[in-house]
Amino acid sequence: MPKKAERRWTLMVVPHGSGSSRAVEVSQTFVKALVGIGSVVALTFLVLGVAAISRGVNITHSRALENENRLLADEIQRMRERMTGLRDTLHRFSEREQELRLLAGLTPTDTTVQQAGIGGPTGSWSERDSLKALGPGGQQALAARLDVDALARRANILVRSLNQAYDSLSHQRERLAATPSIMPTKGWLTSAFMRERIHPILHLARPHEGIDV
Repeated sequence: MPKKAERRWTLMVVPHGSGSSRAVEVSQTFVKALVGIGSVVALTFLVLGVAAISRGVNITHSRALENENRLLADEIQRMRERMTGLRDTLHRFSEREQELRLLAGLTPTDTTVQQAGIGGPTGSWSERDSLKALGPGGQQALAARLDVDALARRANILVRSLNQAYDSLSHQRERLAATPSIMPTKGWLTSAFMRERIHPILHLARPHEGIDV
């Protein structure tokens, strides 16, 4: 069977200005190869373009995350500074709480219990390990969380102690109301019989005929 002749095309190249025209003959195989190479080049540029766009998006997203992490770190630092003020406030309340317990006839709260409370920080160990693995920012967040837990325990202990003192004082209300606030004399008599007293009009010492209770 005779082989089918390959199709060919003739391209005419006509230069502008001077110069003779030239005929370029191309075969079907050359055209297919040229189209294939062009497709590969176009696909390569497309892939490179998509990769460049994706990288740009990732860089933008990474910068946004870095900025967000920086803002969060600053907020954590400010929160820890505010917790320092809250810790001082709780300390002053604790001093008043000790005075109130003494007034109510209760023993003062143990200092170690008052400062730290009972129990450890909340959350699982995996959560704390995850925060530690995040670097300085994660460690700062973990420290803030531990501070919050400690302050919460101190506040709970303080509230329970104040409630206990309030209940004790409520039961002693009648006794406290009957207790004199001062002792005017060393005994029952403020002035014995015939004891000299300053006369209110003459302003001279005169014996007083009577006793004052």
